[in-house]
Amino acid sequence: VEYGLGRNWGFQHSWPDVRNVVNFLRTQELTLDTRVLAEQSAVYEYYFDFGPNDRDVWSNTFYMEYRGFQGEEAMLAGIRDHYFTYVILDDYYTPDINPDLEDALQAAGYKIIYSEPEPQELSTAQITYARVYSLE
Repeated sequence: VEYGLGRNWGFQHSWPDVRNVVNFLRTQELTLDTRVLAEQSAVYEYYFDFGPNDRDVWSNTFYMEYRGFQGEEAMLAGIRDHYFTYVILDDYYTPDINPDLEDALQAAGYKIIYSEPEPQELSTAQITYARVYSLE
């Protein structure tokens, strides 16, 4: 039983806890006109559930299309165009592209408006640190 409980705890703590980010975003009054680029946006879609129009709000750092661009080029173009209201990065799902995204965010005038008080250490020993960028 103890082994099973330990395995369950390890599984449950092997990805970032997004509660703090979700609570922050709830104070921002997201609407169907909000545009969010997020690492694993499906997690946030679940919490906000805009219904069938979710796809209009959320873009994922795994892959997106924008103005004829695909993948990271599309994300960088969206950032340059100020398409996104918020960008959420946590260094877990797509850490390899985050430095390029953060350079583009800074160059485009985005600022960190929320960051977790402390990094999270996952059961996999990976460290994540969620931050939310916006033009505000």
